[in-house]
Amino acid sequence: MAGAPRARAGRRPGPALAAAPHETRDAVRDRALALADAFLRANPHVRPNHVLAAALVQHADDPSRTGPLARRALAELREDPGAETNAPLLAALLSRRDTEERALAEALEAGRAHLARHPLAPSSNEVLKWLLVRPEPSAADHRAAMAAADAWLAENATHPHAAHVLSGVLLDRRGTEARRRTAAALSVDWLELNWRRRPAIWVLTDLMNAQKRYADDLGQPLLPAELLPRLAAVTGNWLAQWEREAVAVDTAAKVLRLTQRTSGGRDLARAVLSWAQRNSGQSRAYPALNAVLAASGPGLPLGAEAVGPSMRWLRGHHRRESATLVLQELLRLEDLKGDEARAAYTYALGWLDLHRGGHPTDTHVARWLLLAFKRQAPRPEQLAAAVDHVVALLDRLAATPRIPVSSLHVHLPMLRAALEQRPDPERTARLLQHARRLLADSDLSGQRGMLLQSLLGPRDLPAGFAAEVVAYALRWLAVLAGTEQAGYALKGLVRRREIVAGSDEHVRMCAATRVWLAAHPEHPETGSLAGLLLGRDDTDPVTRRAAVQAGTAWLSTGPAADKAAPVLARLLPLTSPEDRRAVDFALRVLREGTHWRRAILVLSGLLRCRTLTAGQSAGVREQALTLVADHLYERETGLLLQHLLERDDLDEPEERTAMEHARGWWHHHHELASAPYLAEAMVRRPRYLRQRFGHRSWEERMMDDLVDWLGAAPLGIPNEGRGSLPTAVRLVKDRRPAAGQKGEIAVRTDRWLAARPDDPRGPELARRVTALVDEANRADPFGAGVPVDPDVLDRLRAAANAAPPQPAAEDPTPDPPSTPAEAAPPDTLGTPGTPHPPEAATRPHGPRTPPGEAAPSD
Repeated sequence: MAGAPRARAGRRPGPALAAAPHETRDAVRDRALALADAFLRANPHVRPNHVLAAALVQHADDPSRTGPLARRALAELREDPGAETNAPLLAALLSRRDTEERALAEALEAGRAHLARHPLAPSSNEVLKWLLVRPEPSAADHRAAMAAADAWLAENATHPHAAHVLSGVLLDRRGTEARRRTAAALSVDWLELNWRRRPAIWVLTDLMNAQKRYADDLGQPLLPAELLPRLAAVTGNWLAQWEREAVAVDTAAKVLRLTQRTSGGRDLARAVLSWAQRNSGQSRAYPALNAVLAASGPGLPLGAEAVGPSMRWLRGHHRRESATLVLQELLRLEDLKGDEARAAYTYALGWLDLHRGGHPTDTHVARWLLLAFKRQAPRPEQLAAAVDHVVALLDRLAATPRIPVSSLHVHLPMLRAALEQRPDPERTARLLQHARRLLADSDLSGQRGMLLQSLLGPRDLPAGFAAEVVAYALRWLAVLAGTEQAGYALKGLVRRREIVAGSDEHVRMCAATRVWLAAHPEHPETGSLAGLLLGRDDTDPVTRRAAVQAGTAWLSTGPAADKAAPVLARLLPLTSPEDRRAVDFALRVLREGTHWRRAILVLSGLLRCRTLTAGQSAGVREQALTLVADHLYERETGLLLQHLLERDDLDEPEERTAMEHARGWWHHHHELASAPYLAEAMVRRPRYLRQRFGHRSWEERMMDDLVDWLGAAPLGIPNEGRGSLPTAVRLVKDRRPAAGQKGEIAVRTDRWLAARPDDPRGPELARRVTALVDEANRADPFGAGVPVDPDVLDRLRAAANAAPPQPAAEDPTPDPPSTPAEAAPPDTLGTPGTPHPPEAATRPHGPRTPPGEAAPSD
């Protein structure tokens, strides 16, 4: 034990060994025991014999050495049976696990006699502990020991020696729940008085071990909620006192996980983080890092501070099995960015190289790695290696004779995240092969909705595969639209932009969605499904009203901010002025505090809401400007700037500040997919765009940037296929672009039309661009005109002359039936001769995708 006293040559063996309260190590221990043996032979009549008691405690399990010591201890106990001074020797004898059966029986009998004579004496504390913990006493003797412990604690609960009795009750496997709960509460009281004493190490450690067992067995905490702030507070002091002890950091980390959402938990998290920062080079630091990373969140934003020590620890220990605890929490962290993120990816991939297939958390590490890629793009070789790990893990799952349903909760998000990264065709084909096999597995019927959600999640699935899964999902929903699992499948379907308004698939999807929302008004997925429906601009009026009603009612179930924020972003602009439930919920989320990314979503919804009072509106604008100033160079803040500048009630200081921030954001992020929407809001305030930089004004610079935007590919996705391209083209066209820019516009528009043949904005966009080209050619009849390939121009003219798609009619189809139990769909995926819809084509995005690349996720 680190910190235990060491015997030195020349010291008297008796006091040296008797003062050592915990086990010493190796050569030091052997030398101390040799000195103790000499002392005992030279002083056979010393009473009470603390040296003998210490010798029994000190040495490791070794029956050959325990036997002589136990016989000597029993002989001394027989000399004065029942004496109170026998307690340390008796307790030491009872603590041994390698005593022969006859000697142990005599020791247990002596222990019962000792308690009968000294039931309330403080010196009886360890005797009580071992009579409670040992499995040998009969049921009657154990009941007597429990009653004696109750009486002893009632008399001595705050006495320093109570540590052993409290630990005994907490460790007693045969004890009652009521006794353990009482001992847990008394342990907090005791620790507040005695945290400086060495036994406090074991009281807190045993309390946390008992808490884990209790939670595992009964699914509820051992300690009541009102004691958790006190436990957190005393643990902070305890850690400062005993931080060198081997068990200290692990125990403090367990307390932090239990108390992290309490007021005392915040201070404890700071203390554990401080310990981790000082000790990040030690292998034992991983519990502290894991606990602090897991505790970071709204109201406790420690993630950014924990990244540095976590990366230092991983630098030396990323190959250890225990690295999984740090890696999983680190990869989940929103504050992990840039080079640190890519370094963490390297550590995770190295860990998977060593431990994949041999550690139960390998799928979890792979899953969080793929999900982290969505926040911070990996290097190409890192993506390829991660997908290879996913394929290998899915290969292992495929070899399982019977796939456990519980494993799908990890494998399906992992598969989906891998597909969303758009790996090369060969790796994509292998992932889709696994997807098809899982969908055809009849044993997974109870999880089929979740499986369909995962397969429909990635945006860029091969058109043929997407059409297959959409057709399968719709057939499945025709029978099971009212079941719980149908909600997951519907979330996947609603995301698919290939399902266009007016199509049979769209009608069936909306009908099934209404059935599910009516059947599950309080389901945890109700809000996110409603939010996804409201994110589409082609949802029919009946379904849109149902989504607004369901989403608003769902807020009354009290969802957490991370679930509610994306729903509020879409719901708030659509709520009627008479219904303030969504507004009140959103304002409460902001008052209570949440992560800045979620606050952006909530504020963006409030800025477009009609229900706010004048005072609330002013407060929301102030909060939005403050948040933008704090996170100006983040991609997501463009959303708030756009919605601020679209308002008509900004006063002059607010307008000036917002435009200054918008110019700063534009300088760093003008290539993002949603930049044209912010540009459209900015040009509504031209006086702030007249400032010149060299030969160009800000407005001229923005138009040049928008032309460059047409050919940009942020995060590897070309903008020429984005739903915001028509907005960019219209802004540039209205400000007289140069001839070369007109050619670039024509080429990019042609590619956009090819990618989105069913987009209702296509004909109007084509007419704008052909008019732009024709006007330039007429103005220069003898010059080169606009350099556009004739085939491109012909396609633009054909698109301009096409009739726009008809808007979706009110859904006349009756809702599909729902059944309480799953039944087989009419036909199965990939059955020969089964007709599938033609290859799906992408449709326009729903309401403007916020700056920062992606619409709010669910």
